[in-house]
Amino acid sequence: MAFPKKRKIFSTSNPYEVRYVLLAFLPGLLALLSLAVALLYVGGQVVWVVRLGHHINFSEAVIAWITAWYRPVIILLCGLYVLSVVWAFNMARNVLGAFTRLIPEMDAIIEGRSQKLLTARPGDRLAQELLKRINVFVRSYIAHQKSGQ
Repeated sequence: MAFPKKRKIFSTSNPYEVRYVLLAFLPGLLALLSLAVALLYVGGQVVWVVRLGHHINFSEAVIAWITAWYRPVIILLCGLYVLSVVWAFNMARNVLGAFTRLIPEMDAIIEGRSQKLLTARPGDRLAQELLKRINVFVRSYIAHQKSGQ
């Protein structure tokens, strides 16, 4: 029994995927860094104030929670951000991955090296819907080429 080949997420990305992922990646990174710096500052200030024994306007329970959880919250946010970047690469690959394969196939049809219809991966509904319409043009083009006009 043959198993489908697993594709590597980052090493085989195409230029179209990278552009769209970076569009979401950079603002998200800025937001994450801003939040992390704010949490580190607030958490660090609370820890510093508590260690010095100064009075602040938080209850002891809130101070204990902040000192115990501000670092794990930052780590959790960073982990969620990494997962969202991996998800964005995977989503971009599913949406845009067919186009890098289709462009050379369309060039082969135009140059007369191929007469096959364009296909998409099973389950790629967006590409399948688009290719239904493109294949109408491909059939017409091939018929036109065969008739010698």
